[in-house]
Amino acid sequence: MPASRSHRTLASVARLAAVAAAAVMLFFTFGIAPSLFAVYPRAQAGEITGVLFPAYYHTLYGLGGLAALALAAGRCGIRRAGAALLLVVLAVGCVATMDLVLGPMMDQLRGPANRPAFARLHGIAMLLNLLALLAIGVASALPRPHDA
Repeated sequence: MPASRSHRTLASVARLAAVAAAAVMLFFTFGIAPSLFAVYPRAQAGEITGVLFPAYYHTLYGLGGLAALALAAGRCGIRRAGAALLLVVLAVGCVATMDLVLGPMMDQLRGPANRPAFARLHGIAMLLNLLALLAIGVASALPRPHDA
């Protein structure tokens, strides 16, 4: 059965939102953050990234939410919508964990005296960021209208 125009549109919106989220993650993770730490002293670069993180997280919440809504709304007419939705939810969950759990803990540990504990949490946050990037990247490739 051919997919309706709305299902094609919803599949496209889901893919575009997921691709945009992956692009934001790639740009911030491999562009902005390393550049800041290459140019500024560690403490100052950390302060700058701390200021940027809320915008990063809110952008990912918005794009992930848009992808999830499009997938949920079109799930009957979009192939692999369930799998893509699960991956988007996983990615947003990783982002939320970094934002709401690890971020506040890391803020309390900034400074040379707490470097080992901060480094451990930072490593966990980096793994969650990578998992979110992989999940959203795969999710961007999955949804297709039934006739595609």
